[in-house]
Amino acid sequence: MSINVHVLLPAYNEQGNIGPLLEQYVQLAKSQAQARPERKYKVLIVDDGSSDKTVETAETFKDKLDLAIEKHGQNRGLGPAVRTGLNKILERAELARTVPSQDIVVTMDADNSHPPELIPSMIDKIEKGYDLVIASRYVEGGKELGLARHRSLLSWGCSQLLKQFFPIPGVRDYTCGYRAFKMAKLKKLADKTQGEFYKEDSFVSVNEFLLQMAKLGLRATEVPLVLRYDLKLGKSKMKVLSTVLRYFLLILRV
Repeated sequence: MSINVHVLLPAYNEQGNIGPLLEQYVQLAKSQAQARPERKYKVLIVDDGSSDKTVETAETFKDKLDLAIEKHGQNRGLGPAVRTGLNKILERAELARTVPSQDIVVTMDADNSHPPELIPSMIDKIEKGYDLVIASRYVEGGKELGLARHRSLLSWGCSQLLKQFFPIPGVRDYTCGYRAFKMAKLKKLADKTQGEFYKEDSFVSVNEFLLQMAKLGLRATEVPLVLRYDLKLGKSKMKVLSTVLRYFLLILRV
């Protein structure tokens, strides 16, 4: 049975990163066509109002990948970009009359810090019965390269804080957005929230999405991630102090 693997890449001014990342997907699709031909990779980029040539660069890959691009007219934030992508993936799955319980959704960053080569192993875990698989820096074999110490401490501290308030068996890395999960779970959350999924629009939306998914009941696990922040071109778009405040507000609200 054919399985569609829907990869969602929210992007904002990633002109220098999107090309090298998509080239890795070209190689992944070629290797998987031989090893696991039943897995069909579909990449969706949601451009969140980029002012550079992110879209133009991505469009050069349309003849190499099953690639679609959605555009926001202006920058609205990570939360809205991911929300747009998730709803578009669900819409396309319905139009294609695929079997949602068999399809898989992968979310990851578009800044070339998340290696696509992990996806096959993440899908293997889902096919063994897991609902959610997180690429984690906090399991054996996981680490960070090139990430500023204050950013590293922020991610680790927030993961520890969220774990204390909202323990999810099998999950250590609450802040990494590199995840694979069953389409059926996404559809269930969409129905429950009328396609909103979460309320946050900031970077903290990544965390709220995880907490909302966990409320549905799921079996989760992790695979080791080597975060390659040393490959990322350009400055981080995260506002650290604002993000810390949003974490505490999220805990109070949820």
